[in-house]
Amino acid sequence: MKSRSAVAPLLVIFALRPLAASRHPGSGSGSRILTHSALQQLAYGTQQLAYGLLHTAFSRGEVLKPQVAVFMIGLPGSGKSRVINRRYDLERPNYKRPNRIVVLDLDVEILKHPDYDPADPDKLYLASDQAAYKWADSRVEARFRAALANPDTRRVILDGTGTNLERQIRRMQQARAAGFFVKALYVRVPARTAIARAAMRTRGVKPARILAYQAKMKLAMQVAAEHADEVETVDVPFDDHRAEHADVGSITVIAQ
Repeated sequence: MKSRSAVAPLLVIFALRPLAASRHPGSGSGSRILTHSALQQLAYGTQQLAYGLLHTAFSRGEVLKPQVAVFMIGLPGSGKSRVINRRYDLERPNYKRPNRIVVLDLDVEILKHPDYDPADPDKLYLASDQAAYKWADSRVEARFRAALANPDTRRVILDGTGTNLERQIRRMQQARAAGFFVKALYVRVPARTAIARAAMRTRGVKPARILAYQAKMKLAMQVAAEHADEVETVDVPFDDHRAEHADVGSITVIAQ
């Protein structure tokens, strides 16, 4: 694989080839007038250059893609939802998220289950028959398919741990088949940080479960590397107070 420093010059050469190769017919060998076709080639080459630089150097090539399916990966309490809200500008006062940005979260759906009890939320999550979990997952699945089928959708974001590997692979394949660029976004924090932050939530995930998820992260990232078009890691080992000032719009955020 070429180094990042070697890729950029090659992309520049590729982008500028139309300038050297295309001249207006009949305008003489010295003419520098570009045909419409040459301008289109130049625009395409420039776009490829920008994508190459963003993708190779920063893992942010998705910003130039019209339709992107973003698959979140990370521990409970890692700050995935905060990263989503900050990156996609969903926290502004009075901001109304357009339909073209769809955020899907099984935890949000399960709150709507008729048997959900805020005093005992784990009753549904840990039920042996997993009926409520499957109910919520089916709702996420339906909205996911609808988002892929909607030509106005620009970003569909699946908020979750990314550790259900079979489902993750299937949905990545579905998104690509629908014409979406597939992005995996891993919000990485130390397990102790996730445990501390989860403990501050109304529905605190127990430390043992977070450690169990931690053991699955390696496989989740292997799936992402194999099935996603782009994989980005955001390091945010913050506590809640300092997180208020973290800029999660950049590639890698380290707030200590």
